[in-house]
Parts: sequence; structure tokens; C-alpha cells
Amino acid sequence: MTEQYIEELIQKYADGTATEEEILKLMKWYHAAPIGDVLWHTTDPGEQQHVYNRMLRRLKKAISPGRAKVLNLSWAKVAAILVVFIGAAMMVLRFTNSFSSSYITVTNPPGKIKMVRLPDSSSVWLNASSTLSYVPSFKNKRALKLDGEAYFEVTHDPEHPFKVDAGGVQTTVLGTSFNIKAYAASNTTDISVVTGKVKVTNKAKDLAVLTPSMLLEYNRKDQTVHTRTINTNSVISWQKGILQFEGQTLAEIASTLERWYGVTIIFASPGMRNCRYYMGLENTISLDKLLATMSELTEMQYAFSSDRKTITLSGKECQ
Repeated sequence: MTEQYIEELIQKYADGTATEEEILKLMKWYHAAPIGDVLWHTTDPGEQQHVYNRMLRRLKKAISPGRAKVLNLSWAKVAAILVVFIGAAMMVLRFTNSFSSSYITVTNPPGKIKMVRLPDSSSVWLNASSTLSYVPSFKNKRALKLDGEAYFEVTHDPEHPFKVDAGGVQTTVLGTSFNIKAYAASNTTDISVVTGKVKVTNKAKDLAVLTPSMLLEYNRKDQTVHTRTINTNSVISWQKGILQFEGQTLAEIASTLERWYGVTIIFASPGMRNCRYYMGLENTISLDKLLATMSELTEMQYAFSSDRKTITLSGKECQ
């Protein structure tokens, strides 16, 4: 982030017009910036030193200096600017509250499944190319954000509902196991319940209460909701190391393969996107062998680019 952008964020923060995302960006930068000298924007040296010492003591208690250097600008300079805008007391109060609600983020790369143990001993399995964020302490609330797919086994705690924001909806549980698939590149969010009960909402509007073996599909474009009964073993097969496809289109399968193998798949024959496949393979299978297997079952042909990062599919089209 540039110095100009940082100052814009500070101005918005001071005016009370900053969004939650902008506040978090400012907090992350503030946390990472090194301690250094400050150029004060006021003229009273006594007041300057008094405010600086008070800000330094209180902010250092709330924020430990990070190792990363995001911008060559001391956080003390930002403290000085913030003092000019809103005063030390107000800044410390709002800054501490904002920082306390920041999230820990875990990102899982392609080709892997990662298990994350949460502060309340709940467990989360992240599918490939997925990101999970959660508050550092679950003492006041159990709040999480997901981009991708994850399977949750939640510790029962009726005093602190477990809430996951993903794909435009919020899933709330007390103690249960369920799966959420909400990749940013997709237009749909799927929530499947294995055990227990979950409530799904969108902007405070109740969409559905799901019980075991139920799936909710939320379309982010038109905000429509569909529910149906499912085979949960198929839905969470990825968590057990299986690439399971039961009638998914080749377009849907291609998205899964892109996330798992870290490649890009394009269609030379657009109509192939509608073809459906039924198969289950271990996720340790090489991409070459998987494509060869699919090619044997159908009239599909495939070709790798010279750097093997892009695959072109061609062959028989489907309606």
C-alpha cells in the first residue's frame, strides 16, 4: 500500500466512513509497520511528547510489532496523524476494539487437505485452494469466514453459536458436522449437513433450517434457494481423499481439477462443458493418469501446454 492510500484510509477511519474491510487493512498495516521516529504535525512540543508517550504505551500493549515491513513509514507517524484527526483517547479505544476483532487466516494451496484446530477444539478440514479466517479467541463469539470448501466438526457450546460467513450467506450452528462449498469463482454456495442442525441466513433473512442429509444450494446471482436430500458420504468424500463425481458436468469437474492440481482448463469444444461423469478416484492420482482414464471412458481428448499449466479439452459435445 502506498503512503497516499494509507493516509486516505486514516482519513476515512477518522471520519467514521471506513468500511470493515478498510479498517482491517489499516489494522494489518499498522500491525506490520516498524517502530520509528515521528514527524509531528502540531507545534506544541510538550503536548506532542505527552501524547506520543501515551499513544506509544497504550498502542504497544494492544499491538505487538510484526516482522513484515509493508511500507517504509513508521507506525508512530500514523499515530501522529491519527492524533490530529481524532485525538489519542478515541483512537486507542476504536483501534483496540477493531484490532480485537481481526481474523487469523489459514490458506490451503492446491493439491492438499489441511486440518485446522480452532480455539474451542472444533475441527475444520480445508479443501484445496481454500481460505479460512477466524477470530483469535472464541470467548465472546465464534465467528469465521470461508472462501472455498471446508468440512466442520463443531464443539457443542449453546452459549456461543458457531457462525460461518461464506458465499453470501451465514451458517449458524451450536454443535454439529457440516460441509460448505463456497468458492469465489462459483455462482453457487452449497451447505450440506451430516449431523445436527444448522440455520442458514442471508442479510438477517432466514433461508432454511437444515437437518442431516439435507443440502441447500444458494444462487448468488438471483439469490434463489433450493434444498434437497443428498448422500452425505458423496459430499464429504473429498475430506477422505477421494475425488468423487456423481453426475457433475465436465465444467464443474474442471473447476475441481483446477483447484486440486493448480492448473487452468479450457474447452476447445464448448458443448463438452455439459457432459456428465460418474467416477471416484483417489486424490493422489496424477493429473495425467486421471485425464487418461477419462479419455478411455469417453471420446475426450486433452493436450497440455508447454509449461503444463494449461490443459485444452476437445471431443464430443453434450446437450
